[in-house]
Amino acid sequence: MYRLIYNLNFIRADDFQSFTIDGYTFHPIPEKQPAIKQTYDSTYFIKYNRHMQVNARVSLPQRQKNSIFNEGGEYAERRKLKFLDDLLLIISVCIGRNVVPKSYEKRREFPLCSSKHCETISKNSNELKVHLETATQEIQTDEWKIKFDNGFHIRAFYNASNIFVAEPRFLADITIWEYLFYCNNRKMEFDKLKNISLNTKINYLIELYLVDSCSSIPEERLRVFSDLRNQLSHYGKLPIESPKSPFQKMGWPGCEKYLLLFKRLTQALVLKTLNIDALQQMSTLSIPYFLEELIQSGEVSLFNQLENLSI
Repeated sequence: MYRLIYNLNFIRADDFQSFTIDGYTFHPIPEKQPAIKQTYDSTYFIKYNRHMQVNARVSLPQRQKNSIFNEGGEYAERRKLKFLDDLLLIISVCIGRNVVPKSYEKRREFPLCSSKHCETISKNSNELKVHLETATQEIQTDEWKIKFDNGFHIRAFYNASNIFVAEPRFLADITIWEYLFYCNNRKMEFDKLKNISLNTKINYLIELYLVDSCSSIPEERLRVFSDLRNQLSHYGKLPIESPKSPFQKMGWPGCEKYLLLFKRLTQALVLKTLNIDALQQMSTLSIPYFLEELIQSGEVSLFNQLENLSI
């Protein structure tokens, strides 16, 4: 048996070779994969990011495991959600595309466009297979299931990355950081937990998951993200208005750059909980460099330059 799959592709058709993971074998449909072009016109990537297309299929194992991320969930009466749904969700987060079975066409949560608001971490099927092997080994341990409530944050990131508007997408990502701080501090009393600042939580998680340095990050270095959150939470719109914020004079272009940086850091954080080092895969976008500069100086100089140029 097999299932048809939407949007499982990379930039070039040659980047997708059939591969097997946990009994499921994914195959490209060659005539539906992106054609190799010498040049790309201005509309190509708009269509690429929007157009939903059945372009792959997956052969099913004789006996399927039940879903971990949606434990106890059902397609219909007496038909439980299977591990394939978990694989497709991880694939989606790894390649930045909404990879779903064709059978999902009748579901309300069927995606509106093919691409997600996150980066392509797995650049080809070989990298994707390695990332899936790492992730599936991790999520099937009892320790991981208990710590992360069967992958609540993976589903939360998948959904947040389908939000079209930048500000609510940022706030959805903030809740993931709040949740992951809680997951790593479950024994902390509620009154103490609620009084810990967002700055402290972001610092803690970056130190724990994203940087190797043993020294702690000064509280103020990453405050741009909490200032953005506070502005949206209390005023509903950007830019930042608080007279106490060092980013009060920053306009929308600068705010937008930090929102995008936070999105990429959230993706790296979520994938790190699956033992996937996505931050290094973002080196071509300078994300590790931007994070290091932010930790060292409290701002990203390039964003300031682009702000002055209104880019």
